[in-house]
Amino acid sequence: MCTILIATRCASECPFFVVANRDESYARPASAPALRSIEGMRVLAPRDERSGGTWLGLNEAGLFVAITNRFEVERRPHHRSRGELVWTSLGRSGVDEALEHVRGLSPTDYGGFHLLLADRTGAQVIWSDGTVFREEVLAPGYHALSERSFGAGPSKRLERLALRSAGWREFDDALRAELIEAMAWRDAQEPFESTCVHMPELGYGTRSSTIVALGERVRFEHADGPPCEAHYESYDNELHALALDEVDEARGGRA
Repeated sequence: MCTILIATRCASECPFFVVANRDESYARPASAPALRSIEGMRVLAPRDERSGGTWLGLNEAGLFVAITNRFEVERRPHHRSRGELVWTSLGRSGVDEALEHVRGLSPTDYGGFHLLLADRTGAQVIWSDGTVFREEVLAPGYHALSERSFGAGPSKRLERLALRSAGWREFDDALRAELIEAMAWRDAQEPFESTCVHMPELGYGTRSSTIVALGERVRFEHADGPPCEAHYESYDNELHALALDEVDEARGGRA
């Protein structure tokens, strides 16, 4: 499980904003976001220390990549880690190049997934049910992505977020706070329908939450723990090293 809440092309000063919660076994080792290099591309991303790869990241070209699993797609012994899809996509220079990379892979090599590829100009999902790849361009507006997206299964969590987002309009600081609040919501009766999951009896829950914004100001903030409890820490020094503002200026200052 994971939940990703996306605002794409909702405001000229911030054309892309995302809050992504990672739900995982408490025992699975992971390292915090750090500057890394993937095929010569500088990247800011956490890392899965069991299988390698990562669940999200931002590279120096302004490409953001994140992934969720897909519900009820049986994992098979030959399947590769889905975190590898994020990792290798982050080594590409943009959405189109990352799409071409994934299209060249075999869907049968991985369990089901939804892979989000986004930058300042738009957002797209390439997803798989384990047998075939499909693609979806996200229209301007607010979107929620989880393991049950694109018909994978019923989800009160996604229904709740869809109802809540129906009232969202222009993206501003107040709405930014509301998006973060939505990702910290807990359902005491049905914990798996929470956006912020707490299942200590199963050794499972929301392990971390990450905010990324691309626009006039680039942001990368990470909470090492559930967003209902943990504080988001800014990674301004690491963003400065990625020099994303210089990339934007080279493109003519477009946001």
